[in-house]
Amino acid sequence: MSKIAYRISLTTLSPMLLNDEPIEGVVNIYKSLPYITGSSLRGAFIELWKGKGLQESEMTEEIVRVFGPNGIQFENAYLENSYPLPVSAQTCKSSPGFLYEKDAHGVKDTLLKQYINTLNFEIDSLTCRHDNCKQMLKPYEGYVYERYDSFHDKESYEKVNPKYMKTGHIGIHPITQTHIDGRLFFSEAINIGSKFDTLVHIPNKEIEKEFLEIIQEQDENQIIRIGSKKTSGNGLVEISDVTVWNKLIPSDYYDEINDSSIEKRVLALQEIIGKLQKPFQKSKLTERLYFTLTFVSDAIFLDDFFCYQNELNPILLSEQSEMDFTFCTLDFCNVKMKRISGWNQKWGTATEECFAVEKGSTYLFSSPLSYQDEIMKQLTKLEQIGIGERRNEGFGKLIVCHPFHLKIEEV
Repeated sequence: MSKIAYRISLTTLSPMLLNDEPIEGVVNIYKSLPYITGSSLRGAFIELWKGKGLQESEMTEEIVRVFGPNGIQFENAYLENSYPLPVSAQTCKSSPGFLYEKDAHGVKDTLLKQYINTLNFEIDSLTCRHDNCKQMLKPYEGYVYERYDSFHDKESYEKVNPKYMKTGHIGIHPITQTHIDGRLFFSEAINIGSKFDTLVHIPNKEIEKEFLEIIQEQDENQIIRIGSKKTSGNGLVEISDVTVWNKLIPSDYYDEINDSSIEKRVLALQEIIGKLQKPFQKSKLTERLYFTLTFVSDAIFLDDFFCYQNELNPILLSEQSEMDFTFCTLDFCNVKMKRISGWNQKWGTATEECFAVEKGSTYLFSSPLSYQDEIMKQLTKLEQIGIGERRNEGFGKLIVCHPFHLKIEEV
């Protein structure tokens, strides 16, 4: 049975700090993540669920039933109508930014050109082509939403960042609970009034009914607490809207994803590859069906020996998805890794660290054309369920043939 999806809109009512580690290279400044992790959302809703008044002996079983591996799945919550760019997005080193920005030379995706360069290298294909600039490119990371560029008369994107509130604090001794002389640190929390969207996938009608009753049990919007320093008043978040959602991402825009079938996206990718290939490569490339898997949340892959993996080859993909992709080949990938850590608020201890493929990472596969029908069915299912560990916490969500990979010229 397919899960029931709801789009949930969240609004911060107090500063929200979603990271308890200092900025790299700066020991006394703590800056929040720019998004709400699925793990944080899951923890907040578990606390909300505990308000049902169950006995302690019943609570553990109830939490496993509702929030366990086969229970409610929480995706990351990004700023309203925004989504992360693929790591293959690059921009001009001398004039970075999207074309709508003043003096910017635009942003383009280089995944397909990097792959073609493995067959026939051309340095000019990976330089800035805006007004014959020819400067080298650099990665362009962040979160964007779609917009119409009236000056250039085409669809474009706008980079968005949350607004932060910076506050200073004195160090407190953990035993005496008194201030420590000379210890001063700062936190940069997401500001009040910031809006986020997320998708919550509910496994069945029974849990759906309970979920809606808890959210809507009060006349006013429900309040949850997210992040660290909640005892200081941080992390108050209002559930401002709950809507049944039947699209891939929680955005009113992104028609290229939400209103486009996988078949259409795969064929669009084939067309771009056909334009990029050289005449002598044509027969080789057009004999294969190409598709990309782009992660829009971090993904954790473990092999049979519980070792963390970053190369999603066809064998590992088959094991992770429980579908057969062994007839495919991994032709190219653009991947970043990150360390995942966390904190168990109840026990006051750090959670086990793991290593994940960072959101935006992309894998380019191909298969024989004779498998086209089978591939389309499997990719549809893959996009719905995601792959990897801890999917109920938002890990492992992907988009098949992300439309931004078609932006091979600056936008």
